[in-house]
Amino acid sequence: MMWSRHIIYERIAFMDKTLALRFGRLLRVMRKKKKLTQEKLAELTDLSVVHIQRLEGRSPSGVTLETLTKLSRAFKISLPVFLKDL
Repeated sequence: MMWSRHIIYERIAFMDKTLALRFGRLLRVMRKKKKLTQEKLAELTDLSVVHIQRLEGRSPSGVTLETLTKLSRAFKISLPVFLKDL
């Protein structure tokens, strides 16, 4: 089944805990793959280090479309590509 971008964005913006944890693991893997520290990723995205730590942590909350966009740009990939492994 093909999902529209709207549905994908809605799903991420209002994550349940399981999806939020999967997103956090994906974020950590992508960051390490690009050899970025949390501090460098925070600088590239104009987010705080604490925000990055929370997104990657054990109790992450939902994430906004704006934050997703900033992260995908920092990784130099499109948002759908960034989210395809969720």
